[in-house]
Amino acid sequence: MRPLAAVTLALLILSVPASAAAISIPNLIPASPSITQGQATQVFAGGVSGGTAPYSYQWYVKPPGSAVYVASTNASLSSYGCIVTYLQPMRLVFVAGIGADQGTYDFRVVVSDSSSDTANSSVAGINVTSYNATWPSASNTGVPAGTVLAPINASSGYVYGQYGPSDDYVIDSVFIYGPIHLYGESADPFNNITFQRFATEYLGYNNVDYEDLGIFFEYVNHTTLRQCTLNGSSIGTGTPEAYLTMEGCNVFNVGDMKIRTGFVIQNNYIHNLTNLGHGEDIYLVDGSGAQVRHNNLVAQNPSTASAALYTEGLGSSVTNATVDDNLLNGGAYCMSGSGTGPPYINGTFNPYSPPINEIATNNHFGTQIASQCGGYGPVGDIFNYSYPFVWVGNVWNATNAPLAYP
Repeated sequence: MRPLAAVTLALLILSVPASAAAISIPNLIPASPSITQGQATQVFAGGVSGGTAPYSYQWYVKPPGSAVYVASTNASLSSYGCIVTYLQPMRLVFVAGIGADQGTYDFRVVVSDSSSDTANSSVAGINVTSYNATWPSASNTGVPAGTVLAPINASSGYVYGQYGPSDDYVIDSVFIYGPIHLYGESADPFNNITFQRFATEYLGYNNVDYEDLGIFFEYVNHTTLRQCTLNGSSIGTGTPEAYLTMEGCNVFNVGDMKIRTGFVIQNNYIHNLTNLGHGEDIYLVDGSGAQVRHNNLVAQNPSTASAALYTEGLGSSVTNATVDDNLLNGGAYCMSGSGTGPPYINGTFNPYSPPINEIATNNHFGTQIASQCGGYGPVGDIFNYSYPFVWVGNVWNATNAPLAYP
């Protein structure tokens, strides 16, 4: 028979609860690590795990020139000309005013659990540089003056198939007469393909098939279009396209720009839409972390163009999109969108769900095409549909008067 002391010890050992795993915080991700004065960005991360739920959260920021983190509130950076808004457990929106102090703003979050254990996140730094007061136009976008372009006749299609360019391939200083289609394979995609200082002319887009677009990419991990002049070359990306960067381009005579991925579209002049049924300068179809910054978007005809910028809902999974510091003109509405209801209803995904966590900040609404910016007004259904939605610093371009949330 086992001694009583031994039995008691065994019971005590069995009764000791397993210790909880340490609090784990995913790395913070700035949507853009560098912005100018008058622009905004988001900082976000995935869900916290470990520890003992429920959790509490406190954001902190270290401004430029300071060695001390201070608790982030809506007013904590007012003396630096900045706003921290829309504070959530693992997401915030940082808005740098036109006169904001330049330099790096470091953000972190401290998570505490119900057992009073704490953990610090990684640091997300956002560098604020001087404001760019010049809007993109035909004079400062497109192929730089003096660039000699080698002609390529691609009337039957300038197509790179699965045996096309190697990774990190650069196509430079060409004029392509015809469409550009770039296809990788799901098991072997292309990586880091760059088209720069190039022009295209393609007027065959029929708004029916993505593959009839002037420029179309599929299974390409990061495509860059830089300093391009695109005449008639509407752009589309296939669903598996991982990332697209387009900057400094002059795009005209296009049907629309349907983008199915995370991307950065900045410093472009997009104008003279030709799609007479449902044209948009930029049409966000799906993807996470899209950034549309400092573009001049003109949807000429309010009676035929839907919007200068349109965000798709209807279960399209547009998440964490930033629409910041753009000049918008024309369309039925200058900015619009679709979708209805919360992303989940009674735990079931809503197939008509709207974009999630979209922000519209520091945009300028013009009267170049219509006195209300768009034929029916500046902003359409996006407010009813984006879930949730941030609206900060948007103004009428002619007067800089605030444009109130409709």
